[in-house]
Amino acid sequence: MSGVGFASLPISVDLRGIQKNIRSQVQAPMEAATKKAGQGIAQGFKSGVDVAGAEVKRLEALEKKATETVVAQQKKIADAKADVAVKVKQVEAAEKSLEAARAGGDAKVRAAEESLAKLRASGRPRLSSWSRRS
Repeated sequence: MSGVGFASLPISVDLRGIQKNIRSQVQAPMEAATKKAGQGIAQGFKSGVDVAGAEVKRLEALEKKATETVVAQQKKIADAKADVAVKVKQVEAAEKSLEAARAGGDAKVRAAEESLAKLRASGRPRLSSWSRRS
């Protein structure tokens, strides 16, 4: 008959070299992947900064052009205001001149009317430059 029995075998775990294997199989690829990811992120940031820098330059050029346009328009406005002031003074002078001419004309008309009235009152008709008109 066969015998049933048991035997104990002494087993001891030897962990020597496992760390070395883990490092060579896991750590090195992780470091490479991390380095590659970091380079990708850095390149992405650099590209973003380059694009942003170009956009800033474009906007600065637009701002400069807009500022120049505003300055030119403000100069035109100032010139127009100066022209208006000159024209207003010319109109005022013309109005004063017209007023003076009207006043002088009124005086001449009054003098002629007085002369005519004197002639009529004297009973002697005379030809004057005013009565010769036809």
